Amino acid sequence: MSLQSLDPTVQNPRVSTEAQKPIAYDACPGLFYPTFAKDGRLIRIRTPGGNLSSQQARVLAGVGDRWGKPLQVTNRANLQIRGLPAEIPPEVLSQLQAAGLAARIGAVDHLRNIMASPTAGIDRAQLIDMTPFVRELDEYLSSHLELAALSAKFSIGLDGGEQVAIAPHNDILLRAIDLNGIYFCLYLAGVPVGMMKPEACVGAIAAVAKVYLTASQNYEATRKLRLKQFVQNIGVQALCDRAQLALLPLPPEQIPLNAHAQPPIGIHAQRQTQLSYIGISLPLGRLEPWQLHGLADLVEEWSDSSRISQGDRPLRLTPCQNLLISHIPHAVLPQAQRQLQRLDLHYSSMHVYSGLIACAGKVCASSVTDTQTDALTLANYLDKTIQLDRPITIHFSGCPKSCAHPGASDLTLVGTWVEQRPAYELYGGENEPLEMPASDRPFGRKLDAAIFPEHLPSRILRMLQMYQQQRTAPDQSFRTFINQYSIAQLQQWCDASPSDASKGEV
Repeated sequence: MSLQSLDPTVQNPRVSTEAQKPIAYDACPGLFYPTFAKDGRLIRIRTPGGNLSSQQARVLAGVGDRWGKPLQVTNRANLQIRGLPAEIPPEVLSQLQAAGLAARIGAVDHLRNIMASPTAGIDRAQLIDMTPFVRELDEYLSSHLELAALSAKFSIGLDGGEQVAIAPHNDILLRAIDLNGIYFCLYLAGVPVGMMKPEACVGAIAAVAKVYLTASQNYEATRKLRLKQFVQNIGVQALCDRAQLALLPLPPEQIPLNAHAQPPIGIHAQRQTQLSYIGISLPLGRLEPWQLHGLADLVEEWSDSSRISQGDRPLRLTPCQNLLISHIPHAVLPQAQRQLQRLDLHYSSMHVYSGLIACAGKVCASSVTDTQTDALTLANYLDKTIQLDRPITIHFSGCPKSCAHPGASDLTLVGTWVEQRPAYELYGGENEPLEMPASDRPFGRKLDAAIFPEHLPSRILRMLQMYQQQRTAPDQSFRTFINQYSIAQLQQWCDASPSDASKGEV
């Protein structure tokens, strides 16, 4: 039996027979329909808000064990498993549904893209705990079969004012602001349109979704209509009018977006007294099943379950493809740290894994380079040759689309063809005022147009050595340092021998 013929509601006999009608899915990976890549079948398991209980972690580890495959955290804080040789048996789907890891109505499971700060509910700077709204929105999306026609790329972001924000790239974003009371500012396709009381947010999103659904059903194309396309076609005000949104006017001053989207790696105090969370860096988001079993053991043994609020969960996936474990009493932090070491998991922000991001690479038809292998090769080389003293972000993208991480990193490597061989363009720093706009060159300044993968580790090492040797202050950021020098000077450093580079000679 193929997944296309599998009835996505077979595990819930109370669902209407309407759920059994065939649904045309788009190319975005899911769980109840097949997605194929060069390395085999791919499944994506939605985890709204990125939160997992220890019981859910064990179920997921069991799925990985079944095929001997690692699980990978995505840039929407979901999980995926690649390279599956066979279809997902109905009993596995049923197990995931029973654990709350799949929608009761399988046809709408692909819509459960709800992102929140990894520190929602535990962040000392938050204005409001967003985890209850994650649950309400998940319940709404999971129980409305008519929404199945919407694109699997449809996403909702919830920002409660935490220090650890999510990047504002969602179709719908709600941001908490304090104006003599907490309000949510509503963004549609990145455009702020008005404010509402928190209790009105689910109804407002439902109204937008219904208008979007009507447009999607009338849309004739090979791919499903994206919300941002719809907004571009009719305008954001027309969408608000059609949805009959009762919004309060925006404040006169511009609302600054929280730029701190990188979750902190290491040990950090929670808003709850005497409790901490630990940020763990994962190699390109990968978790082996045995590590996930071990994390379930850790939180069951050391997390203070008596202080975890209803519906909250101690394992938190992040959009930066890392994870946090929360509610660890200060007194048992040493024991938890030792257990993480036994699991071969790193929790230092100075470890190269903490800032390493790569797209799918060779298993994607658009990728020129084997980004996953090249990124891990670089990380292992740097781990042996240099001691980082400040966090560094390095992004590998196999093509200019930058699916894994929109925007700039300290260093960005973009796949390209050079002399009929896979190579990388190297970007770093920020665009200078006289250069083209950042929107036209999102990765920063182009430092090198052609680096072959085998030359990459030594060239990146030399650049990092120069940064450590030549920066003007210990806290000077890598991007600021890079911007001080001409591209010709930076290229000379990259071309120098390792010993010369470490001395600052060119």
